[in-house]
Amino acid sequence: MGNSAPTKSFLIRERLKGLTSAECLKIAERKMGEAVGDRRHGEREMSPEGPPEERVIYRKRFQAYQFDFRGKITFTRFDRCEFVKCTLLIDHGTEQLAFTKCVFKDCNIDKLEPDERRGLYVRDNFFDRPLEERRAELEHRLAQALAARNTKGK
Repeated sequence: MGNSAPTKSFLIRERLKGLTSAECLKIAERKMGEAVGDRRHGEREMSPEGPPEERVIYRKRFQAYQFDFRGKITFTRFDRCEFVKCTLLIDHGTEQLAFTKCVFKDCNIDKLEPDERRGLYVRDNFFDRPLEERRAELEHRLAQALAARNTKGK
């Protein structure tokens, strides 16, 4: 059995001929930066596809993405990434997934549970509560402070 990498590289170069550098850059960003998944129908939906190779995504910001890891072995590690208004779908069939030092703001999750048996690793992540929830708590505290101040004055 021979190595198919040179043949694959040749085919890729042939397909890229005639494309502008901007088009090549767009393709490279999609293939490398979003290797975890693909976009479908203009939505920002990501799901693990392709060969089972480990991917490390470092310091990337995801906004309004949907990550569908349900029932999949992803071999993906997110390091120091920021997830804003994202939906992460993880079930008991999800395996080989890691989040380290990530920030989750206004996402559908408020914690991640590690499970070494399935290869789910979670370390030093920060979960920011939804803005509406923080605003409601602030208003509640202000109302309590005003009420306390009014009762002291009487």
